[in-house]
Amino acid sequence: MFLVDDYLDIEDPATKRTWHVPVREITAVDADVSERWMVNARLHPRRFREIVPAPFLEPQLVDDSVVLALCAIRMRHAAPIWAPLNMGPASMNCALRVACRDTRTGTPVVWVANRYTDSVLAPALGKLGFPQVYGGLRDLGGPGRLDLRAGDGLVQVSAAPGGGPSPELFPDAAQLGAFIAAGVRSYGPGSGPGVTLLSIWRSGPTMSSMPATAGRGVCGRPGVIARWMGST
Repeated sequence: MFLVDDYLDIEDPATKRTWHVPVREITAVDADVSERWMVNARLHPRRFREIVPAPFLEPQLVDDSVVLALCAIRMRHAAPIWAPLNMGPASMNCALRVACRDTRTGTPVVWVANRYTDSVLAPALGKLGFPQVYGGLRDLGGPGRLDLRAGDGLVQVSAAPGGGPSPELFPDAAQLGAFIAAGVRSYGPGSGPGVTLLSIWRSGPTMSSMPATAGRGVCGRPGVIARWMGST
C-alpha cells in the first residue's frame, strides 16, 4: 500500500522544473485534446501474428487488409482522475494500433503494440499502474501538421494538408470515425505473460477529413507506407 506522502520526483531537463508526482495507482486519466491524427496503412493478413500475439484476437479486415494505424494525440493537459486536469503538462502522444476482433465476444477491439510520449512524466506512468509508455517521442510539427519520430526508429511519420493521395481504406471521414469508435477497448502487452486492457471514452468533435493530405510514414518493423490520413 502506498502512503499519502510518497512522491516520485522527476526533473524536466529542458526547464529544470521538478515534478512531484504522488505515488497513487492510475485507474483512469482525463485529457484535454487539441488534435488527434489517424495515419492508417494496409498490412497483409499473414503478418498479423507478427504484431498481435494474443490468441483470442483475430484481424478485423477492411478491403481484405489488416489496418495498422498510428494514432497521434496532441494534448493541452492530461492527469489522473484523482488530480486536477491542468496539473499535467502539454504533450504529444502516439500509439501503434491494429484493428482486431475479439473471438470470445465478436466485438471489435484494437491491439496497441507500443505507446510513445514526449511528456517528461513518462517514467512515472508505468510505476503507477499504467500500461508501458516509452518516452523520447520527438514532435517536430505543430498545429495542423504531423511530424513525429520515436527514439527506437519504429515511428517516422509526417503529414500536412495539400497534395495528398486519394483515400484507399476509408472513402470518407464518417466511415473512418465509425471504424475508430467501434474499437474503444484496447489490449496490449502485459508486464508478464498476460495482457493489459484499456478503454477510451471521448466527448467533443468527431473525426473530420482533410481535403487532401500529403505525407509519408513508417510504422512497424519492417515499415509500411501510410495511405490514409485524417485529423481533428
